[in-house]
Amino acid sequence: MNTSKMDKFQEKLQKVLVPIADKLSNQRHLAAVRDAMGILIPLTIIGGFAILLAQPPVDPETLKATNLFTSFLLGWYNWASANAQYLLIPYNLTLGAISLYVAGAVAYRLAERYELPKLEACFTAILTYLAIGAAPTTIKGASYLPAANLGAGGMFTAIIVALIVVEIIHLFVSKDITIKMPGSVPPNVAAPFRILIPMAVNVVGFILLNILCTNLSGVGICDLLTKFLQPLF
Repeated sequence: MNTSKMDKFQEKLQKVLVPIADKLSNQRHLAAVRDAMGILIPLTIIGGFAILLAQPPVDPETLKATNLFTSFLLGWYNWASANAQYLLIPYNLTLGAISLYVAGAVAYRLAERYELPKLEACFTAILTYLAIGAAPTTIKGASYLPAANLGAGGMFTAIIVALIVVEIIHLFVSKDITIKMPGSVPPNVAAPFRILIPMAVNVVGFILLNILCTNLSGVGICDLLTKFLQPLF
């Protein structure tokens, strides 16, 4: 009897939850985020291996070379410490800059669903995120890209920026607010100009919004969204 009731409960639960799950999986924005994260799996694996190789789980103060295994661990630690700047290169360029890849991948997948130029949307999202999250700064005559918003802490902001960027592109393209080239121009040359106006609007608009946000709150869009979304972390 209990088994029968449980089966009926599960059947009713499936009738309620399965349609909801199907709708969520087919919702273009959520699907774009889901598919984008799948693209980035190889990058996260490479970054994970790099950080593991560069920072072995060894405490040289407590671990002593009493056998072959501990001698190997200490040798690994000494080798990793001496070459950390090189071993961490894959990590810094993958997990250390994961928000850039997230912005590009989400924009690419969402543009794909809207049947917009995918690479152009991807580049626009990356450029826009860099403009508000890692604008170059000059220190002692040298230019640097601040990395604070490029890591995992900026992923949520990167997702939001990418979604908005593609929506703006979709709005302009759907309203035919684009640069139209003569029919004699080859399609591969004319296609990038189709995205030029929404690209400029995205970059300039987000820069102005970031300046306004900084003047009003003292922090930029990335830092403000990070604080707002902090409970999710």
